Amino acid sequence: MLRRSTLLIFAFLASLSSTIAYAQENCALPLGPLASKRSVALAIFNSIADGLETRNKRAKYVIKMQDNGGSWTIYEALKGGYSYRQFTDKNGRQMETVHVTAGGGGLGMSVDKCAAAVSDVFYQR
Repeated sequence: MLRRSTLLIFAFLASLSSTIAYAQENCALPLGPLASKRSVALAIFNSIADGLETRNKRAKYVIKMQDNGGSWTIYEALKGGYSYRQFTDKNGRQMETVHVTAGGGGLGMSVDKCAAAVSDVFYQR
């Protein structure tokens, strides 16, 4: 059992180090990349979002994050905001499908892993 857990920890650290190594290869800062960790980028996002939106408005969203190699893309998406509706004819055959997105708004941005610089900010009320 100890060997299996050791192997899992080693695999986790190897995958994490490859992400950090990618961010560090282009980063010339003495401390290394400032926002290479997901939690740091999320804290930057939350600091800005808390200043723009009320707690009630933020409760309507889920935060989505994507690792783009040298940066993070972070944005708010409505909880359950997407739905599909299929229309059928009188014989039950599918005629068309409509993708519905209701509502909107929220904050989105990119956070550079090296300098923790925020860019591509958009906000909708």
